[in-house]
Amino acid sequence: MTEQKVQYVTIDKAVKESAEFKALNSDRVPMLKTAEGTLHESTAICKYFCALADNKFLGTNSVQRSQVDQWIAFNNSTIMPPAFKVYQGIFGWGEITKPDWTANLEALKKSLTILNTALEGKQWLLGDELSIADIILSTSLLYAFQTALDGGFMKNRAKNVTKWATECYKLPAMVMVHGIIQMA
Repeated sequence: MTEQKVQYVTIDKAVKESAEFKALNSDRVPMLKTAEGTLHESTAICKYFCALADNKFLGTNSVQRSQVDQWIAFNNSTIMPPAFKVYQGIFGWGEITKPDWTANLEALKKSLTILNTALEGKQWLLGDELSIADIILSTSLLYAFQTALDGGFMKNRAKNVTKWATECYKLPAMVMVHGIIQMA
């Protein structure tokens, strides 16, 4: 594995207007510029760093690697759209009506029941091995667990998800980045 140097750059108006930034042909953030090319989107960047580390976070065989992709796609297409709408209402990130907020919270809960079934008898999404999919999904759900998902729902309809999330949030790297997570 070759050593990679990571440099964090604040993207302000001056940076966005620079010739170097425009040459990247993307104004999407987060962005990672590597010797091989430029990546944007957080999941692509996460997978890139996992591939560099040559570890099991991307799965140990073709089925597990596909399952990682499956769960990341599930997060991006099924969990995040309603979760973001719920977060808009909670944190004032945008206007949302009460009926829309309620509908999105129900959609999020429905997604969690799917996740709950998938986690039956497993510690992690891939079984016994922690993957980047666990980290990405649990990070996406962090605010929901802290604010909108009540204990009754979690105990009665999502106990496997609760156990899984609790284990994810105990991981040293998660604690280092997010602190101690208190579930609602």
